[in-house]
Amino acid sequence: MRSTGFFKEIYDEISTGVLVIGTGGAGLRVAMEASDNDSNVLVACKGKFTKTGSTFFPLVDGWGLQFLKEEKNGNTRDYFLKEILEVGKGMVQPDLAKVLIEKTPERVHDLEGMGIKFNKINGEFYDFLCCFAKIKRPAAAALDLENIQNTFKKEIEKRKVKVMENFNVVKIIVKEIGRKKKVGGAIDVDKNGNLVLIKSKAVVFACGGGSIIFKHNLNSPELTGDGYGLALDAGASLINMEYIQYIYGILAPKKIHFSEKVFVYNPPILNINKKTFIEKYIPKNLSIGKIIKKRIEHGPFTSRLISKYYDFGIFSEIRNGRGTKNQAIYVDLKDLPKYINNIEKEFHGAIKWYEWLGKKGIKIQKELIEIALCAHANNGGIYVDVNTMSEVDGLFACGEVMGGPHGADRQGGNMMAANPGLWKDSRQKCCFIL
Repeated sequence: MRSTGFFKEIYDEISTGVLVIGTGGAGLRVAMEASDNDSNVLVACKGKFTKTGSTFFPLVDGWGLQFLKEEKNGNTRDYFLKEILEVGKGMVQPDLAKVLIEKTPERVHDLEGMGIKFNKINGEFYDFLCCFAKIKRPAAAALDLENIQNTFKKEIEKRKVKVMENFNVVKIIVKEIGRKKKVGGAIDVDKNGNLVLIKSKAVVFACGGGSIIFKHNLNSPELTGDGYGLALDAGASLINMEYIQYIYGILAPKKIHFSEKVFVYNPPILNINKKTFIEKYIPKNLSIGKIIKKRIEHGPFTSRLISKYYDFGIFSEIRNGRGTKNQAIYVDLKDLPKYINNIEKEFHGAIKWYEWLGKKGIKIQKELIEIALCAHANNGGIYVDVNTMSEVDGLFACGEVMGGPHGADRQGGNMMAANPGLWKDSRQKCCFIL
């Protein structure tokens, strides 16, 4: 054991080329790319490998990416960028958004080549209108959690990348070289509570967001936001931290993902007294039908569109003391089977979600479900350049912990796209550092 700074006793010391903090899809893709470029890689995981992080989170039925395979009929890269900037309300870094648009098709091909099974129609990716998008684009939806887990595990094991489970990073080591700061590694706490010094020439934050700090959230428990604090302490900056996405989640009878698409047939939304209430919160110059039509187009709450009045109504009823004991409201979905086939025609995947509820033990024809807006994703994060490097030399970020490609609102399918889309070409900068 030896002393280093205010950490009095260092139990062990490890040296590596690249330290990746986080084992979700972003972190594991980073580890794979670094390993493929002859870097010695160590991955630090808060919990169990392929059991932690949003990529492997069992409360949702999968994840997806939107991508632009080819330009046609006005659906161009420039228009895609225009949409991202528009919903971001001036808070997006255009250079990062451009890379996301340009590189995601290649990364979808990479993921499929690894063995990720995407949901297709007649063997082809289908067009889907993602949240806040105005044009349908191909969607790559991965809805088989076991396949996702096994595929990433296989790729990491194939490369013999070392994964340290139950490892918590508590400090990033930074060296002052003149006026510049350069990363030197990290201090971790292992599963036995011992301090471990990891010497590394590059550190990659891929530890997700921090929505778990909110009472209602749809995140895995590791996403405490510690990556933001560690980055700030190391000398990096944060951007767009005020923009957090909230989507509806089922809180009872079981905590699980909800689909806003079922609002399309206007199911009964009930307070604790089993009384409907939504319409009393709707402005007189608007109809409930018009608001619902807009609300089903996106999962997250937004203050930009008239759909906000639907969410205002639900939140206000809860705040006024007429919510359930879980601070939620009831939704009666007993009639959903009558409408599910029509919903599927417009929103492919609705039937899979409906069937998934049954597999999870939720019997909508026998019980009411409780829903509320839940913290879902951070649109901001660590400020990075187009190489995903922060202001600290050798300190990178990718995935949800990274800020820049998303703004005030984020289009559906772009969070997962930012994981593999931006890192692949960043390896050149990382390898240069090494």
